[in-house]
Amino acid sequence: MPRKPDLNDRTRYHHIREVRGKYRVVIEVRAEPRRQAQRSFPTTSGGLKEAVEWRDITLGQVASGTYAPPEAVPRSRQAEPPEAAPVTFDLLADRFLASKLGEIRPNSIDGYRRALARARRHFADTPVEGITADDVIALRTAMLSEPTRTGRVASHRTIVYTLLAVRLVFEYGVRAGHLASNPAAGVKPPRKSSIKTRTPAPVTWTADELRRFIGYLGEEPDVTDRHDPRHGGWVKPAFLLSACGLRRGEVLGLCWDAVDFEQGTVCVEASRTRTGGSNGETDRDDAKSGNSRRSVHPDDLHPGVMDALRDLREAQAKDRAEHASCWDSPDGLVVVNVFGAGVDPETYRTRFRRLCKRAGVPEIGLHRIRHTLANLMHDNAVPPKRAADLLGHSVEVHLARYITNTESGTLEAGRAVGQALWHQDGE
Repeated sequence: MPRKPDLNDRTRYHHIREVRGKYRVVIEVRAEPRRQAQRSFPTTSGGLKEAVEWRDITLGQVASGTYAPPEAVPRSRQAEPPEAAPVTFDLLADRFLASKLGEIRPNSIDGYRRALARARRHFADTPVEGITADDVIALRTAMLSEPTRTGRVASHRTIVYTLLAVRLVFEYGVRAGHLASNPAAGVKPPRKSSIKTRTPAPVTWTADELRRFIGYLGEEPDVTDRHDPRHGGWVKPAFLLSACGLRRGEVLGLCWDAVDFEQGTVCVEASRTRTGGSNGETDRDDAKSGNSRRSVHPDDLHPGVMDALRDLREAQAKDRAEHASCWDSPDGLVVVNVFGAGVDPETYRTRFRRLCKRAGVPEIGLHRIRHTLANLMHDNAVPPKRAADLLGHSVEVHLARYITNTESGTLEAGRAVGQALWHQDGE
């Protein structure tokens, strides 16, 4: 290593510092014009040694008058900073979903992810700055005409959810400064009558079909078979609660401390849903909304529900004693298998479909039980506010989404108006 030369009046100061993973050497030279000699060396093996050697060599050149500062590069010749990569729709969708973490429930994020799948395939790597309203309309047109992976055209509901999710992604892009305006803001979903799809499945059950399903739960031995590890006797009380209007997540998230046997009530205050992970993880969280928090008297709807819950609690006590070493229910869940593990939401859904077939009732979606109850209450003149309270949603949602239009309802309404106008008493 060259000997470190003595400082002279041509050198003001010098130093070696570690900055962001590199040894940075700075030497200020007293010259006209005054300049700095500087160079960086990586902080890897030998980096400090190279930095010291360069410092000593440069100081020697300064002392002997042979140091020549590097020629300044004109601004016109300096390299322009690299341009930032354009934000694509795919990237913006990822950022939108990430922004929702901790803001909404994991299963809601998974719902947005599914709703955006078709749009992500359509726009893919297109920069969001270049997407216009016409492009969003083209997406809507494609969903109306091009079959999905299952060979069917997208349903009206799927198109509505997709356009909603796309609009929210672009709204996020506007807030983040990637877009000046939302290209999906003025794009409306198609009219429902314009979509030709397969014959729809039955929307709701009749009162007789609901009674037949509940009767099957009480009569079929397979329903209460505790020796089957797949359900451990939870099937009957769980689906009786569903028949009382509880959502799937509310049934699966129900704990024993929310069941009051003395008062005969079930307090709905939590929900257990899938988090959207690939391994089927679930999460127990607060109820879906403020309206979802409610107390239900199950025996008022279907006598015997509280007795079924009482029998299940006794059966679980025996299962817990038998499998104490592997009992897996720290939250005290009501719906668990014989080992205390919470029942998977998908298992619950597929079990319902099997029960429908065996009970001889139309196979409807599990959530449609709530719609069945809503229409039964509506047909029996239950005020919308009270019906909405039982089902745990707002009156607006109840009237807009749960009450089914029927020809008989139209006929009865027309007759009622005619009776009021032209057939009053005494005329």
